[in-house]
Amino acid sequence: MQCADYYPTKCMAGGATYENCQSKAAVAAVNATVGLIGCDKKAGYCPVFFQEGADQGDDEAAGWVCFIISIIFLVVCLFGLVKVLSSLLGGVSAKIITKATNVPGIVSMAIGAGITILVQSSSITTSVLTPLAGMDLIKLEQMYPLTLGANLGTTVTALLASMVSDKVEALQIALAHLFFNISGILIWYPIPFMRRIPLKLARWLGLMTRR
Repeated sequence: MQCADYYPTKCMAGGATYENCQSKAAVAAVNATVGLIGCDKKAGYCPVFFQEGADQGDDEAAGWVCFIISIIFLVVCLFGLVKVLSSLLGGVSAKIITKATNVPGIVSMAIGAGITILVQSSSITTSVLTPLAGMDLIKLEQMYPLTLGANLGTTVTALLASMVSDKVEALQIALAHLFFNISGILIWYPIPFMRRIPLKLARWLGLMTRR
């Protein structure tokens, strides 16, 4: 179904109410009197996210408001997280983190994937690790496999979401996401020559940004 199938194409006098409005889907159904914002389970039309009196403009406005508020909260939380980490890390904590991250690349990748699976966000993982790299607690060569692992761990979220749906297409998309990240890791990490390319690009972009 598309939005045009639900939003009313014709509303009688009295405003957008259950009785006055009908959608294309409702009109096409046999003996269906339900409109856009009504609910007729027998006819198979029950858009529960609509309220009486709402139209397409109201629904779109509500979506934009929720989107903008979520972006603001995300930026504020990440900014606060970075500030707190920068103020807390120092002395003994810095030495512990340096030793803990001085592990082989495969282990770092597993750590990055594990953290991301727990928090369900690769952005959180990389945002937490970025100030550590800025404080020179984690070298760029150590940060690289951690970031790759975080990208791999975030595919678990899509896999979990696909299991909720009963459609095969959902699982196919989740697996495509997984194999895409695995292919990227196999291309850019195992071979030392290929591994140096993104590291050099990261250093160059960081230098250009600072200038």
